[in-house]
Amino acid sequence: MRRGCCFIRSGQGSVSVYMISAAAAVFLFMSVLIDYARIYAFEKMTETAAYAGVRSVLSAYDDSLYARYGLFGRGGTESDGIFQRAVGGSLSAASGFGSGSELELELELELESESKSKSESESESDEAFRLLDPRVEDARVNAGAPLGRHDVLRRQIMEEMKYKAPVDFAMELAAKFRPLSGAMKEASRTVNLLEELRALYDQRQARLLAAAAYQKDASNAVSSSGLNGLIPAGRSASAPAGEGTAFAVAGGFGSYREWIQADAARADGEEPANDRAIADYAQSARAAAAAIRRSAGTAAASHSRLLRLAAQELEAAEALNRRMETAVRQAESAGNATGFDRLGGSRSVGAEGGGGGPGAQESDMADVRSGAGKLLLQKDWFAGYRSELEDQGAALAALDAEAGSFQSAVSTALLSPDLGSGVMLQEGAASLAAAYANYESIYLSPGGRIQEREKMIRSGQEADKRLQALDKQADAKWGEARKLLQQISLLPQGGEAADGFRKLGELSDRNGRWNEAAAGSEQGTGEEEPDKSERLPEASDSMNEAEGMFGGMADMLDGVRDELYVNEYAVHRFVPFDPRKLRYMAAGPAETAGSAGIEAAHALTVHNQETEYIVYGRDDPASNLVGAFRQLLTVRLAIRTMEGLIRFRAMGHPLVILSAAVLYGLEKAMEDMASLFTNGSTPLSKYADIEVPYADYLRLFLLLQVNEAEKLARIAALIEFGTGYGLQSVPAAVSGEVRASVRLWFLPGLMRSLGKAGILRGRVVGNRYETTRTAAASY
Repeated sequence: MRRGCCFIRSGQGSVSVYMISAAAAVFLFMSVLIDYARIYAFEKMTETAAYAGVRSVLSAYDDSLYARYGLFGRGGTESDGIFQRAVGGSLSAASGFGSGSELELELELELESESKSKSESESESDEAFRLLDPRVEDARVNAGAPLGRHDVLRRQIMEEMKYKAPVDFAMELAAKFRPLSGAMKEASRTVNLLEELRALYDQRQARLLAAAAYQKDASNAVSSSGLNGLIPAGRSASAPAGEGTAFAVAGGFGSYREWIQADAARADGEEPANDRAIADYAQSARAAAAAIRRSAGTAAASHSRLLRLAAQELEAAEALNRRMETAVRQAESAGNATGFDRLGGSRSVGAEGGGGGPGAQESDMADVRSGAGKLLLQKDWFAGYRSELEDQGAALAALDAEAGSFQSAVSTALLSPDLGSGVMLQEGAASLAAAYANYESIYLSPGGRIQEREKMIRSGQEADKRLQALDKQADAKWGEARKLLQQISLLPQGGEAADGFRKLGELSDRNGRWNEAAAGSEQGTGEEEPDKSERLPEASDSMNEAEGMFGGMADMLDGVRDELYVNEYAVHRFVPFDPRKLRYMAAGPAETAGSAGIEAAHALTVHNQETEYIVYGRDDPASNLVGAFRQLLTVRLAIRTMEGLIRFRAMGHPLVILSAAVLYGLEKAMEDMASLFTNGSTPLSKYADIEVPYADYLRLFLLLQVNEAEKLARIAALIEFGTGYGLQSVPAAVSGEVRASVRLWFLPGLMRSLGKAGILRGRVVGNRYETTRTAAASY
């Protein structure tokens, strides 16, 4: 019995040891599980607290920067303090057992209210059971990307402007100009072609007139050679021949024969009676023949040289004519990829924007362009002129040959004074006279071939006179436009305006260099674009600029590019110049005096022309206005020249039509400038009864400003100038780092081993688990 009892006790002891071991294992497992669960919850709470702290820091943005420019930048309360309070409050609110907190702390808690309730919360939390009791070891904030960085600034501008519906406004603006697209396209093609043709036409005419002048000089070389006096060509049969002429030599040969025969028949021993006369005739005949030959040879050399020069000028004129043909052919075969076509065919502009333009007259401008063929000369014309020069050379060559033949005949006759030699001399003199008379009648007589050719070249002289008259009037209008821009450039500038723009230029340059250095780029090392403010455009320049503007509107509608948002931001948030402040200029180029000058000085300050600075970026107070008004005048000239082509299309000569259209364009463009100074806007066109405000023109000019880096640098400079901030040091993003710890309830040594094995993200220090979490956010 006792043995049984002992056995039972022994069994009970084994069971107890087993249960204790099992309970210990379960306790060990549960303790590790509990602490691991607490660590996991602690990690999530710390991460959430870090993000809440970062968002809390960002919520303390600069009010003035946002109110004025719609941009967010850190300002106000010191960042570390906000972050530490937000993180501490978030961890404290989340550490209670069963807490259902959203872990989002309101940043607007003031320090006073926090300290006031601290004692109460501490007493309550001491009594409550806390599953976690985290402790913030360290919390700090690092500034992120500054607002002065172009990518950051651009992103905030995008966010600001996408709620302002600039696309609808841009479509409305494009709809105003769309009705003019077709007519402006035809006008641009016509003006560009006619201006190119006019330059080539003037060069070609100059070459042809030079050829005619060389041709005339060649004929004058013959007339001034003295050949006519040595023959003479116009001698009548009954008139006595002058001494030393070809006919005198031929006429005196009979006496020469008689003298020789008489001396040959003298008696033996009788002295020759005619030796002196014979010698004189021979000497005179040889001298006359040599003089004729020498004069003809000299004339032939000059004649040949001058005709070669005439042929060279003719060849150059023909090459210019071929270039004119090419220009006409290219103008007719031009594709439909122009800015005018793209805006006119854009589906983004509704049908309501497509009516009311000068569409009916587009075919008339096409007719004007097709009439440019009148300026061309056919290949047969040049072939005929070339043949004419060759004929002239051949005519003088024949005269030169006759002079040589006559000299040979004289030599032969003097050696063999027979009857046949006399006949040969008579025929030689007659042939020489006939050759000269033939050349004289064709090339020296009034109404001859040279004069006919020159008259043919000058066949458009009447049109040229009209061109000169129109050009003279246009030059006067160009002078008025130039004087207007000069007046603006010479507006009185106060010290405030000059200092403001000087500082603005420094800020813009600094921001640009800083962004280049940050991006590691080499931008801005090229040559600067030449300042066009002092140069007025030609008509073709204005058409090309208008085409770029229409193309920019088409791109804006088709692509809805980010650039549109930046441009609209520049117009919405910054102040454009009010042209009505220069209303005293509307009356003409009168001198600025008195209150007008004082008003202009105030008007030139930075705050009155911020948008113009974004477009042109010049450091002189008046230069940005000059650039804007020059470009506006260019656009107005293009539109008004289109109207002029339609109005004067019936004038016939294409170059006269062009000059009249340009003169009309200049006159109307100057009237538009007067309207701008008086009303702050201009009419769009006589074919579109729409007023276009000055600010809308700036929108269009911003489309042509393609260098976005310069544009953003100027925007940043204006913000810094207006606020006094340095945007390079205004954070638009922050990152926060939190180092916190929580006490371990069970077996810190075992948890330390788990940490070394890489299972835990943090580390165990003593009896506390410590972790570091980082969070970042931006506006």
